[in-house]
Amino acid sequence: MGMLQEGIIIVQLEHIRVRTHSDFAAMALPLGQGSGLLHWSCAAGNTNRRYEQMKVKRGRGLAGLALQIGRLLTWDAASGDAAKLHGMYRDCPVLMAEGLQAAAAVPLHSSLLPDAGLLLVGRRQPNAYSAAELLDVQTCAEALGDLL
Repeated sequence: MGMLQEGIIIVQLEHIRVRTHSDFAAMALPLGQGSGLLHWSCAAGNTNRRYEQMKVKRGRGLAGLALQIGRLLTWDAASGDAAKLHGMYRDCPVLMAEGLQAAAAVPLHSSLLPDAGLLLVGRRQPNAYSAAELLDVQTCAEALGDLL
């Protein structure tokens, strides 16, 4: 990804973060053909830069599960089955590193790549995303996918 494209994507992530009332927004891109791994390439609202060293493995944690099932997936610390929610949190290190208590992850698709990447938004308070906010996340993911 070139510096100009990265700058445009960071501006879009900041827009997504504000529009969805999130504290954090990040995009993960594939590491290579067939590796099954993605890396967090850009973020907005981050408290540190540890996300740059983290990977997303298909089927692991919130982000990996969203990638595997191919649709939006949400998590928040205040609801649901504690064991299941803990596993989705524990297996998604960016949630822990950023202190997120609620999150939504959605795969990105472009005209060239069906699995172009992943968008994750999150909050540092355990406030679940509303249906309208989740619709915004999906709309923003479609727009972000078009940039790839």
